[in-house]
Formats: sequence, structure tokens, C-alpha cells
Amino acid sequence: MDSEDIVNYAKTIGFDDVVASIEKRHTQQVKIAMNRVENVFDWNYFDTDIFLAYKKRTMTLGLDSPAEKKVTDALEKARKRIETMEPNEDYYGIADPSFRSDGDRIEDRELELLPEAHRALSLSRGLNCAGVVEGFITNRENATSSGAFFTDSNEFYRVCIRLYSDVETSGQSVECSKSLDIERCIKTAKEMAKRAEKPVHADPGSYEVLYTPLAFSNLIDEVLNFSSIYSVESGCPS
Repeated sequence: MDSEDIVNYAKTIGFDDVVASIEKRHTQQVKIAMNRVENVFDWNYFDTDIFLAYKKRTMTLGLDSPAEKKVTDALEKARKRIETMEPNEDYYGIADPSFRSDGDRIEDRELELLPEAHRALSLSRGLNCAGVVEGFITNRENATSSGAFFTDSNEFYRVCIRLYSDVETSGQSVECSKSLDIERCIKTAKEMAKRAEKPVHADPGSYEVLYTPLAFSNLIDEVLNFSSIYSVESGCPS
């Protein structure tokens, strides 16, 4: 079922307001180890989220598929259950605008990252290479009982490359963006590996530390986890 089919079915069995969102995610990961491609993995996921309202009673459903039987069975069970719930007096309905976007419905799009992994190996000649090349494509469509319908899509890529001549001499770089940039990732890793060729002895003492973006990201990630409202109120890191 598409999002509008879900809305229409929910309306026919008595729900007042309905919002349906279907998200399809395609992920591909290519693993590199010891200067060769080791594995290529593909994953496809569906998330179906449905908001329902009946006489000021509200609830949400989360399903892992928009398959017709799974959706209709869940909606029929929800219809029986919602009648037993207490009204939400703060609920005043969904937005009225019935806008429609020009986007297409969810369509399959392919990720082809194997050539990019081989290009990374080619660019890293002279050093041993390991790492991962990952791509993520998300397509989402949304429909409401007020008549709104819109779609959106997103692409995201992540590359992590480690170049090394031995276990003590290596450089690592990570690139995360909406466009794949293998060359920049390899260039940065090479520069860091070259700097590591001649380590300098440091005497004991206090020093100012200059963090690379990759090292600082690990630090700030912990700070943000501890700063979330869940962590603050529960006393536990998220």
C-alpha cells in the first residue's frame, strides 16, 4: 500500500484524522582490507508510521512494512483499541492545508559503490589500504486525511580509509557528505601517514593539544550524549 491507500483505508473504518508516512532506505557497504575488496553488503528497510485520531483519542503505529495485510490488520486492531482509550483534550486536529508536491512516489534507486572502492585502492598505491565505503538513500512519502501529499529523498555517503606502511605508521581519514569524494579522503589519509613516518620524542610535561576533526568528533560525541535531555533527567548517558 502507498501512503494515500493507508489514509483512505483508515478513514473507511472510522478514524477521523490520519497521517501516514512510508520510508524506504537502501544502504550499501563495501569493505576493504589488505588492499582488496573483501565484501559488499546491501540492505533495504521499510518504515511505516501512522498517526490516528478518533473522537479526540490519538495513537501511533509503527510497522516494518507497508504490505497490505500487515497494514490493514494493524489498523483494524487499532480501531478497536482506540475506543477504550481516554480522550486527549489537548488534541485539536491535524493541519488543514491540502497541498501536494510535484515529487514522484517511492521508486527504487541503485547504489553502485564497488567502482568507488576500486578507485580508492588505485589511488592508494604504495601504501596498504583498509576501510569502508558506504552509501545511504532514503525515500519518503507522506499523506494526510486533509488531502496533503508530499515526498522527499536524501542521499548520504560515508568513507573511512586507513593507509599504512606498517602497524606503527598509518593515516586515517573520514568523509561524510551528500556527495562521494574518494580523492579527498585518500589525499588526507596519505598526508597523515606521511607525517607518521618520523615520530618525534616528547619530553614529559604539559602541552597544548590540537585535535584533528576526527579525534575531536569522538570527544564531542560523548559530550552531546551526556548533554541530551534524557541523560540529564535520567542521570544516565543516552
